[in-house]
Amino acid sequence: MTRRWGRRHWRDWERVPPVREDPPVAAGRHHTLSLPALPASIPLARRTAQIRFTTWGVPRGAAVLDAALLIVTELVTNGVRHAAERSPQLGLTLSRGDGYLEVAVADQHPRVPSVAATGGLQVIAELAYDFGGRLVIAPSTLSTGKTVRVQLPVPVKPAP
Repeated sequence: MTRRWGRRHWRDWERVPPVREDPPVAAGRHHTLSLPALPASIPLARRTAQIRFTTWGVPRGAAVLDAALLIVTELVTNGVRHAAERSPQLGLTLSRGDGYLEVAVADQHPRVPSVAATGGLQVIAELAYDFGGRLVIAPSTLSTGKTVRVQLPVPVKPAP
């Protein structure tokens, strides 16, 4: 069963007060990569995420892996398209913890986008919601930028 965000849900997200600090990095395995805000970084980010997540035990072809790769692609594409003018570098952090995958993209552009806007962030929000995950957009207290972080639950295999 797939649930979609209705107008009421988007308005509810808009009422959430902005986070005043960078969200904490989750515990577990991490891989951080600095990427130039250029179109060539999009496939590099996706391939890096695929290698990292499969190395960390997410099976190829798993629905959550496909969702995470789409999220990486959308977030880096958004950074290249909308933040490159003021942020020549993007930070990509991939994480795997007990029961979740996390993707975070940081840039130095001061504009914090609205989740209710149509486009890539709306797709990301719907994916996160469909998988029972979460999306956090947090302005950075250390710089003028922001971090967009998506966490997706990963089913834990039961012990044999």
